[in-house]
Amino acid sequence: MDKFLNVLSDEMKIEVTQEDIEQAKYNDVSLSTYLNEKYSDKVAKFNNNLDAFDIAVLSQGIIVRGDVKRGIESSKMIKFFNTTTSSRLLFPEFIVRTIRQSILEQPITQYLIGETQTITGDTMLQPVLDLSKESENRKALKYTRISEAADIPTTEINLAKTAITIYKYGRGVKASYEVLRRTTIDMFRKTVELIGRFISEAEFAEIIRVIEEGDGNDNPATVYKRSELNTSGTSGVLDDVTLLKFLMAQYPIAYDTLIVNQDLYLQLITSQYDTSLTTGVTDYVPFTFPQGIFQGLTILYNEDIKNTAGSKPRAFGLNRSLGIRKIIEQGSTIQENEKYASNQTNVIYMTENAGFGKIYNEASAILEVD
Repeated sequence: MDKFLNVLSDEMKIEVTQEDIEQAKYNDVSLSTYLNEKYSDKVAKFNNNLDAFDIAVLSQGIIVRGDVKRGIESSKMIKFFNTTTSSRLLFPEFIVRTIRQSILEQPITQYLIGETQTITGDTMLQPVLDLSKESENRKALKYTRISEAADIPTTEINLAKTAITIYKYGRGVKASYEVLRRTTIDMFRKTVELIGRFISEAEFAEIIRVIEEGDGNDNPATVYKRSELNTSGTSGVLDDVTLLKFLMAQYPIAYDTLIVNQDLYLQLITSQYDTSLTTGVTDYVPFTFPQGIFQGLTILYNEDIKNTAGSKPRAFGLNRSLGIRKIIEQGSTIQENEKYASNQTNVIYMTENAGFGKIYNEASAILEVD
């Protein structure tokens, strides 16, 4: 990005005004989206290597990312505040973009959320397809012959009974004038990225709650017990038979992600399954599992998963593409900046309004290793 700094002519620069801020809010879009639409001609001239916000930042001579190999250091944070009015207006959106990217890049996010949807309000009635084993929908999915003029079985999609409610997740950072004066943007970005990690973990805990209790639509997770899946197993031990039967419990929906606490995480890391019974076969006849049941299992750790009342560990199974829907309020990745002139301190609040619902209840379940 900084390589364009010295070739940015005056006619290519973008000056952000208070009117731009107000127009973005009026149109219920982010400042970046608004600027890209307003200055699409200038963005096109950079072959989409920069968006309009990048150009606006460079127009103020602010380098937001350094390059050690080229000997380029990112600007100090204070440059956002003491350059021009336009540079001060850019600071909130810079924080928003950084925190949004940080949340999206968290390693656990890609394994938990099957779909993300943006809404304009603070609640949403989502479509629900009941595929539980005893439901009429499940029966209608069976392949049957249909006689001439007979009714064709149909599967019904309904709206949820209860709307998904979104909540605010966030954290604040207090930075003194002295810190802003001495800290580079690259260094400050690390702090923002850490905040994104904490927000992501808070949302992880909410996903676990939704899996277990449901999203308000009478859809708590089905609970399976080790003692029922494998009567010859050992209490408190997740053996291979129990695990495989659990993964197959809601077939044809198979779980590809397993969320566990420390007890089971250690068990899974240290477990060694005996493959001697199949060695002679698999040397010559390779096994394939095209139905997706045994094609790889992602193990995620979370400290919010509590053991049973009898102190036995639990595991949460999830099909990542069919399990959880994330709902974000449009324009809610908010940054509020309060400056206290008396003590020259900036307090920066970074929040996201989000909620979580189940796409299909059968795409997640709980295993009690009793």
